[in-house]
Amino acid sequence: MFTSRNPEPAVPYWRLSGVYFFVCAVLGTMLPYWMLFMESLGYSAWQTGQLTALQMVTTLIAPYVWGEVCDRASSRLRVIRAGNLAAALIFLCVFAFFEHYWALVLAVCASAFCWQGLNAQFEIITLNHLGKDPHRYGRIRLWGSFGFLSAVWLTGQIINLYSVALLPYIVAGLLFTLWLMTLVNRDQPVKEQKDGNQARPGGIWQNPVLWLLLVVFFMVNFSHGSYYGYYSLFLKQEGISAAVTGNLWTVAVASELLMFAAMPWFMRRFSLRFILLVSLFLTAFRWLGTGMQAGNVAELTLLQLLHGVSFSAVHTVAVLLFKQCVHPAHEGKAQALYCAVCIGGGQAAGVAAGGQIWAISPVASFYFSAAVAAGAAVIAILFLTANRLGLAGKDQQV
Repeated sequence: MFTSRNPEPAVPYWRLSGVYFFVCAVLGTMLPYWMLFMESLGYSAWQTGQLTALQMVTTLIAPYVWGEVCDRASSRLRVIRAGNLAAALIFLCVFAFFEHYWALVLAVCASAFCWQGLNAQFEIITLNHLGKDPHRYGRIRLWGSFGFLSAVWLTGQIINLYSVALLPYIVAGLLFTLWLMTLVNRDQPVKEQKDGNQARPGGIWQNPVLWLLLVVFFMVNFSHGSYYGYYSLFLKQEGISAAVTGNLWTVAVASELLMFAAMPWFMRRFSLRFILLVSLFLTAFRWLGTGMQAGNVAELTLLQLLHGVSFSAVHTVAVLLFKQCVHPAHEGKAQALYCAVCIGGGQAAGVAAGGQIWAISPVASFYFSAAVAAGAAVIAILFLTANRLGLAGKDQQV
């Protein structure tokens, strides 16, 4: 007698990738150009800066709120669908409020609260589909980076050829397309794990590994503050042209895409902990080299290639560890904490601190970033051991 085996359902690669593509496309459309649109409406730099600050506050609060909602809901994907539909519908209010500043700010921030706040929850949908093949995450996530790059370029071309007044129409179209992409995806139920840290269903704040992960990934994102906030200005002060500056940013994005694509190869051969430690030390080396090689375009180009390590590799490891270190009942909150505290809070604090040091010495701001990244590596070596992570011996190495 033969026993039939039900094969595991195939991973819906393109449907999952499509969500990442359009999430990052919305970001790539708004981040570089929304201030230009606000300026075209006659608002001051102070007013546009105020909107940016409020959006940053939104990204700190929204992920955890949605994490709580999704962890309590019967279907995480239904919440994601409803939230993205709400984001698109709320954004339509923008068209009625062009001349009403605070109403415009409220509409933009409320929309961002929905679509940006839910990004962390879709990570769980993706990882549940991947099951025992989490190493394939990078090849899905890379479409987010491609979506961002495509949106930045295409939107710039449209604005140059026509008018920045078309920007809200582009954003609205992308938000509705993002919602449609959530409709073609489906939930993937998973069996609850009974070993390691996942077997602890107690309060999420009682998990010491979670606290260590928050510290390490907050620090590495903090170290990116001077880069995201002042790198272009740094190059300008060193006499590097705008065209070369653009090329250096392009090298970084290309490296980001390639590393996401290569992560399955690395994850099949090395543990998550090893990848994290190497990435942290290379991140520290990157910031140190940026400060030391100011004005040397060839050296800066090589250092920009490390963006794939300092962002893509670190982000992939973070998403997997934050999922694996908590009980399934808390995985939504864990991803939300990573998104809000480490990415949102870490980068915002890094930009603020980097700005203070920048006023004294631009080069010193990158040396400071290197020290912070190295500190994160030391903490990871001393405290994020394989035994403490509680995942040694599983299918997924740590």
